[in-house]
Amino acid sequence: MLVYTFVFSFVMRLGVKDYAVFLISALLSWNFLANSISYGANCIVANSNLVNKIYFPREIIPLSVVFANLFNFLLELVALLIVLIFLGYKFYIFLYWFPVLIIAEFFLVAGLTLLVSALNVFFRDLSHLINILIMVWFFGTPIIYPLDMVPPKFQVILRFNPMTTITSMYRNMFYHVKYPEGLLWPNWFMIVTNIGLILLIFFIGYFVFKKLEPRFAEEI
Repeated sequence: MLVYTFVFSFVMRLGVKDYAVFLISALLSWNFLANSISYGANCIVANSNLVNKIYFPREIIPLSVVFANLFNFLLELVALLIVLIFLGYKFYIFLYWFPVLIIAEFFLVAGLTLLVSALNVFFRDLSHLINILIMVWFFGTPIIYPLDMVPPKFQVILRFNPMTTITSMYRNMFYHVKYPEGLLWPNWFMIVTNIGLILLIFFIGYFVFKKLEPRFAEEI
């Protein structure tokens, strides 16, 4: 956070007030997704002894990674809220969105983690590719920069990224309550579209995982 704040506040000079809060309000939710997928990719292979010796629903393993990172995310949010209170941010105004965002991101993260954990059993180099894709996805999500800096023709593409909506909503809730300039709520079409994409990703991830699960033992 300190590195990003220095670079974008003093070097590139985005002109964003309280850049540290601007950044961290969106970065925490991104870290929940990125860490879950990165650690979850190898979770089945890393627990090969359990998979080979004990019968239990295998999806418990990747989901345990998701829940562990969700717990860390919630602890980080508590620390953020304490800081916001001292800085005079009235985050409680939009706090009713918090359960919706948590549930939506959980299904997105769970679906992707189930998918990559299953595929990585058969394609071991996938974990290296995942880290590259996560980095590309990170820069394609308005986390270190405001969405309104993106040319309108590219904004349309970014809005179909579910993490754009999720991180923007967190930023609206935690940051833009004090600095309303730049506050932009997604319209209902984008909300419904992103919810549909999240559910589709979850069901694809769960379907692929259950389809490949019987072959885990012989592959690892």
